[in-house]
This record gives sequence, C-alpha cells and structure tokens, in this order.
Amino acid sequence: MTGPPVPKVFLSYSHLDKHIARRLVRRLTAYGIRVWLDERELRIGPTLPSSIRSQIKDSDTLLVITSQVSANSE
Repeated sequence: MTGPPVPKVFLSYSHLDKHIARRLVRRLTAYGIRVWLDERELRIGPTLPSSIRSQIKDSDTLLVITSQVSANSE
C-alpha cells in the first residue's frame, strides 16, 4: 500500500538570500515535502538551462523567495 504522493517544490531565490532559502528548505522537508535547491542538486554545464526547465516542469509548485535584495539583483 502506498501513501499519498510526496509534493515536490522548485525553489527560486537570490543567492544573497540563501540563508532564508536553507531555513525554508529545512522546514518544508520536515513536513515531508521534497524541495529542489540548486546548491544541492544543480550541476554546472552546457545543459544548465534545460536542466532547470526540466526540474520546474517536474515540480508540483514553483516557490519564489522575493526580498529587497532580490529586487535589486540583476
């Protein structure tokens, strides 16, 4: 017997806000939610844009952390 599907979240944030992102990931994970976090799972290379698109498409939710820092970021 299987349980309910585990939700998957793609987390987008400014790297200057990574302390907030990490804290949010810990809390979501504690509730059984899988969170895609670039610093854990992203491999730099020529397929970077397609890899990110694929992860977003495979996620149930796209979560964006916005802040004054991210608003001022390029």
